[in-house]
Amino acid sequence: MPETDDVLTCDLCGGALDAEDWAATELRVEVSREEDGELRYWVADFCTQEHAAEWFRRPLPSPQPPAPIEQSPWRDRAEAAGCFGALTAVLLLVVVGAWNVVEWALDLL
Repeated sequence: MPETDDVLTCDLCGGALDAEDWAATELRVEVSREEDGELRYWVADFCTQEHAAEWFRRPLPSPQPPAPIEQSPWRDRAEAAGCFGALTAVLLLVVVGAWNVVEWALDLL
């Protein structure tokens, strides 16, 4: 979808789409198709239904490249490990507490 300065444009004619009317008259097309074992996506916005129909009459453009997979930075990994460690400690304390409650209840009998 071509955009300049956060202004939506028609994918067929390149005309600017009215931002105030866009929600009421939204003409967005999302197409997916499997090619070579991979799912390909196309997203297009149009100013009129006729332009959408014309876009469908033509062959599909080359698919949008998939978003690159970003490697998780070390900080994210350290935070995840810290959360996992905290959760493990809480579960361990719950198990120890439950064991103490069971022993206390058995001593009462």
